[in-house]
Amino acid sequence: MESPEELKTLLSKGLALLKSGNNVDAIFSFEELLIKSERSAVSLSCLGLAMARARLDLRAAVLHCSEAIKKSPKKADFYLSLGEVYQTQGDKKSAIETLQKGLKVDRRHKGLRRKIKALGVRKKNAIPFLSRSNILNKFVGGLLREK
Repeated sequence: MESPEELKTLLSKGLALLKSGNNVDAIFSFEELLIKSERSAVSLSCLGLAMARARLDLRAAVLHCSEAIKKSPKKADFYLSLGEVYQTQGDKKSAIETLQKGLKVDRRHKGLRRKIKALGVRKKNAIPFLSRSNILNKFVGGLLREK
């Protein structure tokens, strides 16, 4: 295992590449981090996200992000990464489920909330057996929302 400073440098480099859209170069940086950090949860999650953004092996991306969550289930950022991987795959249902699990870990996580809102997730009807457009459902839903 390398020194913490070297690992931080590799992580920062990879994140900067990812942020700038240089996804393939980010993958190389995160693969190096993965080896040097002995498969840390952060390196797995970042590698999975970079692979998804580069549209490479999406199955491997899901596996990497899932392994990161297994190693650190209390880290909401990992759920955000896995949700984005699922979204890239076109699996909106799994993306939403993963993001909602992340909100159970950290209900104030802005990234998770932003991603859920972007995916267009609606809350359940106030009265589930009535249609969404029913006037009673709209009225009760409005009352509940005001709280």
